[in-house]
Amino acid sequence: MTYRVGIIGCGQIASVFEDDEWREHPCTHAGAYNAVKETKILAVADINKDRLSAFSKRWGVKSVYEDYNEMLEKEELDIVSVTTNTSLHCKITTEAAKSGVKAIFCEKPIATCLEEADKMVKICDKEQVKLIVNHTRRWDPYYQKAKELIDNEKIGDLTSITGYFTSGLLIMGTHLFDLFRFLSGDVEWVVADSEAKIKDAANGYQKTDPSGCGFVHFKNGIAGAVLGSSKKQYLIFEVDIHGTQGRIHIRGNGRTFELWTPDTERKHISYNTPNELILEQISPIERKNNMIAAVEDVIRAVKQDSEGMCTGRDGRAALELALAFHKSVQEGGEKIALPLKDRKLRVVSR
Repeated sequence: MTYRVGIIGCGQIASVFEDDEWREHPCTHAGAYNAVKETKILAVADINKDRLSAFSKRWGVKSVYEDYNEMLEKEELDIVSVTTNTSLHCKITTEAAKSGVKAIFCEKPIATCLEEADKMVKICDKEQVKLIVNHTRRWDPYYQKAKELIDNEKIGDLTSITGYFTSGLLIMGTHLFDLFRFLSGDVEWVVADSEAKIKDAANGYQKTDPSGCGFVHFKNGIAGAVLGSSKKQYLIFEVDIHGTQGRIHIRGNGRTFELWTPDTERKHISYNTPNELILEQISPIERKNNMIAAVEDVIRAVKQDSEGMCTGRDGRAALELALAFHKSVQEGGEKIALPLKDRKLRVVSR
């Protein structure tokens, strides 16, 4: 069976990022659908005529629409990708779910506030539509291997996770928050500060999404440190995971996986914990393109009537953590307990 795909939004993550020579390809929704034999892009919608034309020529898509509702009405689609600005995710997802599609593959962050995210999850549940959110590292073999080693207690009992990222709390921080939950479970409370203090606009919007740092306390007692910055003149996304019997370090923006375990040969008699950690040689981890894996997961969820690797509820939880950081900043660094009470707190990511 070939799954018929429609894409709403022709910007960077939809198609344009394929022009970036430093990225692993495919790195866009269109690129991934084009690479997976079971999917075919039948239609695309965007309000920008130039982007529509460029997308159509690049991917050979003949059915183009300036109105996505017209596309949803006229085309018989199985999967819809929502790759617009975040502020439009809720409205588009709601209309797509009602149109009869089988799955919606939505970009992160899922929404601008919890109220929107809840509406998206609810309508997809009601219409029996699979809602998958593109926190793409869920499909990365390195992070999946890290979870496997943690679950198998290869590094003993988990004690802490530290994450580093560049850019805003919603635009990139949600990737890290999603990984934190993936690796260590749900969060009980957070404390945070940001690079730019946030001021409420008269219309209720948070107009900026600064980066920030903070502390995350998991329900299982694990400590998490979040270190984000938009001021860095370089790109970084790294996760450092510590346990009682070792360490997992995924560095180089996810390109290098390291497992550190105690050196049983060298011991320091002057310390209560005498073993230093050494880099353990492990079997090569087979790499697979994250975007292709994500699209295949969407298909699998439809075929098997199962949940995907990153559901709408997962996307909501990652958003909630980012918003809790914003809330802590607003409250002068106060501890913010989860679940977050303010479902209307809205932040528009850059």
